[in-house]
Amino acid sequence: MADVRAARVQTSFLARLDSLYDASVSLEKAAAALPGDSARVTATRVAFNRARVQYKRLEYLLEYTAPISAMELNGAAVPQVNLDEGRESIFPPTGFQVVEGLLYPTLPSAKVGALRTEIQNLRERVDRARDAVRENEGTDAKVFDALRIEIARICTLGIVGFDSPVRRASMSEARAAIDGVREALTFYQIDLRKVAPAMADSLARVLRAADANLSEGTFDSFDRLRFIALYANPLARAIAAVRDALKIPVPLEERFWRASAATLFQRDAFDVDAVRPLWAPRPTPPRVALGRQLFFDPILTGGGRTCATCHDPKHAFTDGLATSTRLTPGTRLRNTPTLINAGLQTSQFSDMRAPFLEDQVAIVVHSQAEMGSSLEAIVGRVKANPDYVKQFQAAFAGLPDAEITTRSIRMALAAYVRSLIALDSRADRAMNGNLAALTAEERRGFNLFTGKAACATCHFIPLTNGAMPPVYMETEQEVIGVPAAPVWQQAHVDDDSGRAGVTHASLHRFAFKPPTLRNVALTAPYMHNGVYRTLEEVVRFYNGGGGAGIGINLPNQTLGADGLRLTDAEQRALIMFMRALTDTVPSK
Repeated sequence: MADVRAARVQTSFLARLDSLYDASVSLEKAAAALPGDSARVTATRVAFNRARVQYKRLEYLLEYTAPISAMELNGAAVPQVNLDEGRESIFPPTGFQVVEGLLYPTLPSAKVGALRTEIQNLRERVDRARDAVRENEGTDAKVFDALRIEIARICTLGIVGFDSPVRRASMSEARAAIDGVREALTFYQIDLRKVAPAMADSLARVLRAADANLSEGTFDSFDRLRFIALYANPLARAIAAVRDALKIPVPLEERFWRASAATLFQRDAFDVDAVRPLWAPRPTPPRVALGRQLFFDPILTGGGRTCATCHDPKHAFTDGLATSTRLTPGTRLRNTPTLINAGLQTSQFSDMRAPFLEDQVAIVVHSQAEMGSSLEAIVGRVKANPDYVKQFQAAFAGLPDAEITTRSIRMALAAYVRSLIALDSRADRAMNGNLAALTAEERRGFNLFTGKAACATCHFIPLTNGAMPPVYMETEQEVIGVPAAPVWQQAHVDDDSGRAGVTHASLHRFAFKPPTLRNVALTAPYMHNGVYRTLEEVVRFYNGGGGAGIGINLPNQTLGADGLRLTDAEQRALIMFMRALTDTVPSK
């Protein structure tokens, strides 16, 4: 059977996992000698690095086959909240990132006990991971899907410092991840040489080139744009070509990042229609056209207000105001987000209270401060319009919703919003291989965005929103300490509780979904309360350490309080890159 090759990959993977266990044991022994002189600390750090390298070499398949184990071993070093029947449980972070934060940049004696405990837990979790993956039934299709996803993980999380935030050993660890990919592919080389020997040679070359490029420069100086465009993307395409040459099938399930897409950066990489409720059929051109007509029609409110009142195409589907104009006094509204690429988000509203666009439609329509209407009232008004009756029958033919229902109203509007996709900015063209699409300053800005400035650890590329790569089906929330007024010292946090208003979890107080940064040059003012008028102000806020840098003390701030230490020239370059994310869509 062809999947004999996958079985060999699995055997090699298990051997690597055993090596990781051995490395974790060595790390535990090194930590047992602490506290002590600098030599003992150095020995512990060397042991830690060896364990991390072993992890990275098997990351591609561990993340794919045992994601819970991978999260325990290498999840972000922030507490997690579990809400069960209204009760809040807080789980502390675990794994390599926690150990890194204890070992670096210094190791006070007071932290040695915590370090030992965390390393012991790490070793036990590696042991559990071995049990979790031993019974996995590997197939060639799974192996190649895992490899494809790993290249995306390297581009979006690895080289940006997401899982090495203190040491910033991202380039060397990415090399280890590439080595794991190379090792898996060796089990397909014999068959590949039989059917496409030139392709086998080409694959070896692109693997070597990617590895060599990762050894160039430091964390701050590494040219990430060049790596993605000229090394990672060609490697991903080469892996897809090998898969096709060996007639290995592509997974058939519907995914947001299409299983058939070799890279995240190609123009058809994302299937926006995959992020919809199970009860909603895929949008069609007639449904989109119907939704567009409803979007601009006062029939939704029975008055002069339309969806476009707040989401004006002339302002990239925002309104240019600090906060939306409300219909009823006393009701607090937030800054109006752009609807361009809203379909590329896996939750809606800045507090993430709506999972789908269809849910967002219902909430906004029924909000007395926003639309001041109801879906039932809209159905009545629309049914009284003969032209709409015909359009609904044509758009939803064969479905119960053809007779105009509250669901079909929501589906039509959501279909239109999902059509507002724009992923062809100059920045996109550069990420997809045309480096000349950006100026030298904009390229520097991209490398700051994905490096020193740490923007891409929350606004993940290429979408630049909070959807978590490499599969983008979960959304991050961040506490950054947005002030109530644009002052730069002795500031007070804006009293909007954010995500906590939905979950009532203490860790979610003042947490918000990172918004998309696409078309950010057109969507001022910024932040959920519109407190900042310019991108220069926004970058200054982040550069100073967020709320902590202007006098706001939030114990749960997730943004680093130390600041970014960007020079004036670096701040300008960062802003120039963000302006290069501009790409709008026609309104009609």
